[in-house]
Amino acid sequence: IEAVRIIKKDPLFASGKISLKLGVYCTIQPYAAMAYHLVRKYMPSTELTIMPGHGSVRTANNFAKVQASSSDLAKTTVFSWIEFDGLMFTQQNPIAGIESLANDLGARNKGQQVNAIIFNHWRTAENRTAAKYAALTSLLGPIKTDDFYTSYAKRLGIADTKAFAANMKKLEEIDQLSTNDLPNVGFCWIGAWLQGAPYTWMNRTMLQKVNNMYDSVGASLEEIKKSVTHTAGRSYLDFLCNRIGTSSLYLKAFSAGAAIQTIEKDGTGKYAGSAPARATSICNEALLLFEKYMEMHTRMMPDRGTEGTLINLWHGPMYGLKVLRKTIGNIPMDAPVKEEKSSDAPPLPILIKKG
Repeated sequence: IEAVRIIKKDPLFASGKISLKLGVYCTIQPYAAMAYHLVRKYMPSTELTIMPGHGSVRTANNFAKVQASSSDLAKTTVFSWIEFDGLMFTQQNPIAGIESLANDLGARNKGQQVNAIIFNHWRTAENRTAAKYAALTSLLGPIKTDDFYTSYAKRLGIADTKAFAANMKKLEEIDQLSTNDLPNVGFCWIGAWLQGAPYTWMNRTMLQKVNNMYDSVGASLEEIKKSVTHTAGRSYLDFLCNRIGTSSLYLKAFSAGAAIQTIEKDGTGKYAGSAPARATSICNEALLLFEKYMEMHTRMMPDRGTEGTLINLWHGPMYGLKVLRKTIGNIPMDAPVKEEKSSDAPPLPILIKKG
């Protein structure tokens, strides 16, 4: 607070030539609410941007518990998500959370214009549906997801709008489950993989559950696609089915790598006996599945962002397996060894478990 007061004395800020907006990045709800309250109480004239959660649903749920008057909201920007960077290699659908946030802000503003919402994303083609919904909601106000999915399907020439909507809602469910229970399974920050994690602790049962859900959605969308003759609709479903398939392959690869959790150290704290050979086999199996992911992914690459996904995969999840293969299996690295050179990096998404 004192830092903001000092900055405001700078001639450029004091003259109004440069505006100042304070950011609150706090994904633990009680702390986020308190931080918001302190800023509004002691700096009522300062614009504020708040990121109260990871993923669109968490953001909506957490911000709904933040007490804010209409005058507070007039100086508030809410930071939400079109996609969460902890799930960067799988197909996401954040629309449920965006709808919830829009409904909450609309109700609290009593129908008046919302100040601002920021939607975070990295990929483009994979997020065209969510981006469309976010854009329309920003322009027109809250839109019911059923209405949106029905209209979206019709415009693409998809006749079975109910089935399409049901699958998109299933993707919403997958999105929320993955954010809550597989929070770092696809984190794009390279630092998350330097020591081989999170293969060593990820919930293997949940990996299989979400994988099965993707397979179910993929099979259903393939059936829907059979009756679509419109070029735009087939193109859309071709790409979506591809990314559902790569999502399934990603989780299969990750699950294979997470079998490393079954390897234990001996009484001296070392990996001995058959442990190194087993670790090597586990990592090799997972790496082969990741190569299948890459092969399938490259069949549909409509923009440069899709190239970035593959580069990130190679330097992140696949690199992490090679670290584990070296650490436990004693197999030399076949990629340049990365070292953490700076502590200035984003924190890992936090999973708060209530007892």
